[in-house]
Amino acid sequence: MGIQKLLLGLVLTASLAFCGLAAFAWLGALLNQADTVAVATVEDARAAPGLLSVHLVVQRTLKGSATAGSRIGATLSSPNVVTPADHVGLRMNGAVVASQLAGKTGVWFLQPSGSGWLVLSLVTGDLSTEDLYIRVPPGKLPPAYAYDSSTDLKTKLLMEIGAAAQDPTTVAAISHIEGQRMLVDLGPDLRPFFNQLASSPRAASRAIGWAGQIRLDTPSALNLVASSNLGTFPPEAESELANAVCEYRGTDASGISALATLVSSQYSERMRVCAAYALRDIHVQQTVPVLEKLLEDKSAEVRYHAVLGIAQFAMSLPVARLGGNLTDVATFKAPPSVTNEMRQHYPAQGVFAANEQEYISFWKTWLAAHPR
Repeated sequence: MGIQKLLLGLVLTASLAFCGLAAFAWLGALLNQADTVAVATVEDARAAPGLLSVHLVVQRTLKGSATAGSRIGATLSSPNVVTPADHVGLRMNGAVVASQLAGKTGVWFLQPSGSGWLVLSLVTGDLSTEDLYIRVPPGKLPPAYAYDSSTDLKTKLLMEIGAAAQDPTTVAAISHIEGQRMLVDLGPDLRPFFNQLASSPRAASRAIGWAGQIRLDTPSALNLVASSNLGTFPPEAESELANAVCEYRGTDASGISALATLVSSQYSERMRVCAAYALRDIHVQQTVPVLEKLLEDKSAEVRYHAVLGIAQFAMSLPVARLGGNLTDVATFKAPPSVTNEMRQHYPAQGVFAANEQEYISFWKTWLAAHPR
């Protein structure tokens, strides 16, 4: 197998492992696709075989002509609705669907269909009731997040999401949306949006801001995570921060130092593995001494990432970003310095597990022969 094909396969496997199999929409694309985008409360919901119907009461409109207080009937055809905690196919009956939706408020994306409206859900495939809309708190927006009709669409949506991220009843839903990279196409306002959340007094809201900053390769956010007592954060927030660390690819020395701290034994196994994963994929000289130490780590998964990180650095492989464009990886051609032995010691994880000392010894020998 060519080294570029092997690397591409590993990247795709990692993307599935961290992102899941569900297809999540980008919110900017949904904004463009929908004819009406409104904050609305579910007055009632009904489910029949192959059809979910909701009746919405509009609170305010981001896009379209719906007025406050007006009612909209919308449907979703052939929904595979599952319980929120179970995305493996356990279908909910109509009564449960209706009871979970009734009274909930959120941002709904709607498209006309005949004399009615279709719901554009946030997820395709199996989805929970939470994936039909963006949960936001009912009532008026706080003054810091208020906007008027002349505000551009993406900013309006970010204001709604920002207010929901600061509310204890909806912060978990917004953390989920950020974690699935659904905000990535909302434009250049993302950095100040995340900066505002990062300064929140609420730990869960602050974690969303830090996670977003980390995905934008902001080293100061990594350092804040490394210097914080993560035990004071909600468990789901700590998990989301770890997922964001997996995607960090910044080459700043302070960010690499923070990753080295996060891979230490005082952090959760998920955080440690994600810090090692990021170090493996940055491919700069400063990561090599850290990766060399990780060859002796107590975790087999961390040791594996250390081997691949050293190998990728040695073979000058391109950086592969989770969820990014894989063209550079797919078309990579190894330079003449890459020997057959090096290729043979770039293992898939299962192969590494069967005889990891062979691969660790090979790359230790390579490091000794190539002092830095």
